[in-house]
Amino acid sequence: MGTKRLVYGSFLAAIAVVLMVSVSLPIMPQASYLRYDPSDVPILLSAVLIGPIDSVYAALVKDLLYFVVRAKGPFGPISDFIAVAVFAFVTGAVYRRFSSMSLKALVTSCALGVLARTLIMIPANLVILRLQFGFSYGKILQMMWPILTTFNVLKGGINAALTVVLLLSLPSGCGIRNRHCRS
Repeated sequence: MGTKRLVYGSFLAAIAVVLMVSVSLPIMPQASYLRYDPSDVPILLSAVLIGPIDSVYAALVKDLLYFVVRAKGPFGPISDFIAVAVFAFVTGAVYRRFSSMSLKALVTSCALGVLARTLIMIPANLVILRLQFGFSYGKILQMMWPILTTFNVLKGGINAALTVVLLLSLPSGCGIRNRHCRS
């Protein structure tokens, strides 16, 4: 990882921590403990503009800092890291596989990233919620579709949409990466 990429990734991780700490909204009335925050957006920007591996490092830095500063235990940051790292890595890796850096490529990449996030959180929630709260697998499975899966699709979709809007507003000479999306 070059110095410039490290600096950009660290900067985006720091922004993500600030967003995670300062913006937290319940989006599932039946599960107010599941809260939306836009901290995935800087990590997704890192995935698209810098690279998928760099975005995993940025997600790790974000969640380690959040764990030290605000978290009440390790389960929230671990769960967030799994979700965001997979989301960002898949989005960035798929985006780079496209021959054109078009709006269609970006939207497709983000959609696949949301899908990957949602799918990885099914087994992750089975393990984490059992360890964290002692829930039975039956109880976790009852929560899976109406609450947990819906939450991951909503949070991922909102953050993917915000990322697309931000990327479309970047000037072409932003200096981070010469190839970025324009339809």
